[in-house]
Amino acid sequence: MNHVTGYLNRLDAWLDGNEGGSIPIDVLRDRGFEIVQPSRLDDATLKTKLWELIEALASIGLYLWGTDHLGDRELYDRIISEILPAETLLIPDDPCTAETFDMVGNGTDESARIFLTYYADQEERQDWPARFGDPLPPRRPKPFDRDRFLPSSEWKARLPEEDA
Repeated sequence: MNHVTGYLNRLDAWLDGNEGGSIPIDVLRDRGFEIVQPSRLDDATLKTKLWELIEALASIGLYLWGTDHLGDRELYDRIISEILPAETLLIPDDPCTAETFDMVGNGTDESARIFLTYYADQEERQDWPARFGDPLPPRRPKPFDRDRFLPSSEWKARLPEEDA
């Protein structure tokens, strides 16, 4: 069985409820990563801890997208409340498997507004009113410039091997 087939079989088993997933916060804690509650952090320390958390997530195969509309504290809070406790299929030692979390949203009207305001290209914006009949929110520049610096699955593949 090749690598892709093995992963797809595990994914099917997890989706069917025949294989348990992992809770990211448990995986990170097992690797010695400490989660600090945001209320205990000043803004400068929070920024450092946020990037440490983003890199720790990437090291176990979890990647973020769509963070440029969120301030550091809001992103840190959302990672802790939405991503870390959510069961998912993780294969941390496999550089070819990854899970991406879209921080724009989950298909709600609010997430559509955020997408159209900050992330949609011109074609997507033009198509929206015709497809959905909704008014188009004004386009705004992203308040933060973080996404282009986020780790990607290629980043995980380049991590040095841990000593046994």
